[in-house]
Amino acid sequence: ESLDGTFINMALHHIKEPWKAIKEMYRVIKEEGIVVISDVMEHDGEWAREEMFDEWLGFSNDQISQWLGEAGFKDIKIENTDLSCKGYSSKGEYTETGIFIATAVKRL
Repeated sequence: ESLDGTFINMALHHIKEPWKAIKEMYRVIKEEGIVVISDVMEHDGEWAREEMFDEWLGFSNDQISQWLGEAGFKDIKIENTDLSCKGYSSKGEYTETGIFIATAVKRL
């Protein structure tokens, strides 16, 4: 409980058990500390699992909100940034998805 906040950018979808990372973020920040998560929204680019080493094909707002709440965070806000992430597989398959930003506060 020594940090004022934590930030993870475009990495959560590479983690096998992202809810554990969120719980760890909660553990290490001080009361009233803030967590910020930015990542991709759900998509169907299955090729990204092998070629981009994605463990998850993005996340729904409900999933992120659930994990933040289960970790103990309050004042959860999730917004679409109106930005997108685009990519092509080695076989020319195209995927485009939005990017979200989530914030929450550690309140005891």
